Amino acid sequence: PHDPVASQGEGGSGPLARMQEVESTESGRLFAERDWYGLAYQSRDVRYNPDPLNEVFTVDYADLETGGVGLADDDQKLVNSIEASRPGGAVQRATDAASIAAFGLYQPGALNLLKMTDNSVLSAAHWTVSRYADPEPELREVEIEAFTLPFYSDILDAEISSFFSVYNMPAQTVSEMRVTVEGYTELIGEQSHVITFRTSASARDSVWVLGDPVYGLLGQTTRLAY
Repeated sequence: PHDPVASQGEGGSGPLARMQEVESTESGRLFAERDWYGLAYQSRDVRYNPDPLNEVFTVDYADLETGGVGLADDDQKLVNSIEASRPGGAVQRATDAASIAAFGLYQPGALNLLKMTDNSVLSAAHWTVSRYADPEPELREVEIEAFTLPFYSDILDAEISSFFSVYNMPAQTVSEMRVTVEGYTELIGEQSHVITFRTSASARDSVWVLGDPVYGLLGQTTRLAY
């Protein structure tokens, strides 16, 4: 789904900073590989409409180290207005009037994107607002004592952009949440391997698929990909 990326012009910054500019422009992911010395880049469509059959594992809430579970329902990620531009282009703005009326104005710093056209800039701005104008409750941290679980090896397969579900959630929230891995830390000891996943709501990366019984519901799953 990627647009052409505009020229970055003359040098002056390091290779990593240049790659991070592309990552920001394309809403992709740039990260250090887990099993070799190198960087990986993932396009944003890697996360579109995660298939339950591709979950790396599912885990009962009761099997988590619940002191390390971060369930959030706040405005930390709320964005309902954003300005964006490209080199030599006009400033574009995307807003969500319903979100602004409900929560007030939440506008982060302006985006500077390496897009070729103003329309591409506007699409990127709308993509951000459509995902964050009304964030649902989400698990932002999931801590698991992997060593004690029978699907230990499946947990070890999880990497950036993998997704898994936590079921039998506490009564005050939904019964099950599917989350996407954003990062993790590991603490290894004698007969212990605690993995703390930093996660986000997988539903935020759903996009409209015409005629699909799950991703084609008018007014519910009609976020357009770009």
